Amino acid sequence: MIDLHLLDLTVPVLMIVIAILYIPVTLISLLIHRQFSHLQSWHAFQQAWFKLFWNFFGPASQPLFAGDVEKTVSQAYGVVLDVGSGQGDWLYLLSPKRNPAIIRVLCVEPNTNFHPALRKQAEKLGFAEQCEIIGGGAEALDREGISKRSIDTIVTIHVLCSVGEQRSIINSLYEYLKPGGQWLVYEHVKAKGKSGIAEAWQGEPGSAMDAQVRTDFLQL
Repeated sequence: MIDLHLLDLTVPVLMIVIAILYIPVTLISLLIHRQFSHLQSWHAFQQAWFKLFWNFFGPASQPLFAGDVEKTVSQAYGVVLDVGSGQGDWLYLLSPKRNPAIIRVLCVEPNTNFHPALRKQAEKLGFAEQCEIIGGGAEALDREGISKRSIDTIVTIHVLCSVGEQRSIINSLYEYLKPGGQWLVYEHVKAKGKSGIAEAWQGEPGSAMDAQVRTDFLQL
């Protein structure tokens, strides 16, 4: 990540403020486009809200992380399971033209509102036939016929910090890795021992992916 020093602390605040502003934007958009089904439950509205918010914030924040993410994901090979693909902001790193060692990509994205953009991005990158989009979370893999111990590389970019049951999801996904396979992680971790301000700002443990959880995961 680009080091902005103390300005790094403004990134999560800015993200929260923009996300709040997108609540009325989402409501107006759904009404204008007569997408009333998204108003029938909080979950449906939340997915529409996050899609519109991330359409803006994802690309806007991407330059902050691109250098580190590119170094991490460049190690991918074989059959790749990309968890939390979103609208495909990082999909270019999994393109066979970018990385010939990749032969197939499985994009797991629970928010189906992202699927059209994700599919369009795969087509734009010229590997739509090698890219399969799966709706749902880890539990959807069995339903889609993905065999355990069949994945060469799992990729999670800013995903594990936003899930509630990290250890359970990590254990579930780990079962799909081939022996000797790899899991490439680019994640938020809780600041410890460097800046009292930064540590206090992040709040209670669990507000971000805790460094100890990440260490345990890498030792599985």
